[in-house]
Amino acid sequence: MRRHLLPCARLIVSALWRRLSGRPWGAAPPSGERRLRGLKQDVWIRRDDAGVPHIFAENLPDLGFGVGVAMAQDRLWQMETMRRLAFGRLAELAGDGPIFGASLHLVGGSVLGVDQFYRSLRIQDVSREELSLASEEAKGTLEGFARGVNAWVGQCRPVELPPEFLLAGVDPEPWRAEDCLAIG
Repeated sequence: MRRHLLPCARLIVSALWRRLSGRPWGAAPPSGERRLRGLKQDVWIRRDDAGVPHIFAENLPDLGFGVGVAMAQDRLWQMETMRRLAFGRLAELAGDGPIFGASLHLVGGSVLGVDQFYRSLRIQDVSREELSLASEEAKGTLEGFARGVNAWVGQCRPVELPPEFLLAGVDPEPWRAEDCLAIG
């Protein structure tokens, strides 16, 4: 938590400054060339004017790596919360509390009730089993994706992570190939 204190304070001050000065938030995707470890050959991630990533690679594991980097840049907090939901660990982030207007995905009257329901589905065990049954090509692509996510997170400073991590006081956990299957 201590590691997050200064970036969290910067985030709050920045938000107040932008609100008071009327300046918009910069939503530009990351740009420039970066070298990340874990590749066999070069991977190019180009973003169009709308910020949509286009990934080019010579092989499937490296393509998975590029997609993992782009996903981590754009959706890391969403990936983390969906993984925690699938594994029945959402209360670690949100604490326990009542859920009003329960939906198809949030079955139960409280966050712990949702966690208990998802743990009873054994999604983590099923995703490990699915990965063991996948073809070598599919495993390579999923493992490349996980390496890409972890490479991006590993080179980020706390202030470069999505602000939700700072506000929740947590670090993103390492991504695994079976996490993709659990969320899917």
